[in-house]
Order: sequence, then structure tokens, then C-alpha cells
Amino acid sequence: MYYVDRFGREFETKEELTAFYEQADQIGSWEKAHRVPERQRLTWFYPDFGVYVPNYWVQPKEIAQKYSEITRQITEKNKAFTLDRER
Repeated sequence: MYYVDRFGREFETKEELTAFYEQADQIGSWEKAHRVPERQRLTWFYPDFGVYVPNYWVQPKEIAQKYSEITRQITEKNKAFTLDRER
């Protein structure tokens, strides 16, 4: 059985679908904080629920790739900050 969102993206489990939208929300917050131009964003703000959701043309693979890139950057930044504090 597949779970399908309103844009026709298929997910094998409900957890995958939930993770997709949670990652998109975190990416949206990151995009806003880093002032990514609207045309380059993978997400848009849904004011009714106060969350960021993926654009209709974005595939789950793109969200996962961007999410891992952002978490890697944050980890490296935190690691560098920790090393500076230890000096």
C-alpha cells in the first residue's frame, strides 16, 4: 500500500510521508534564515498551519538530499565552535 500526498508523490509508509513534511518544514526555516530567494526555494510557507511545505515540483529525493546537506553544515559549524571553545 502506498501513501500519496496531494501532488501525487508516493511513499511506502506513513512514517516516510511524515518525515518528508517534517524535513521540508526544517528546510523552509533554514531557507528563511539564510534569505534564499523565493525562486530558488524548495518550500513555501503555508500560513493556515504555520509550517513550510514542499513546492509541488520537489521530489522526496531532493528534500532528503538538501536536509542531509543542511544537517551536515550545522554539525560542522557546531564542531568548529566546540573546538574554538576548547582552546
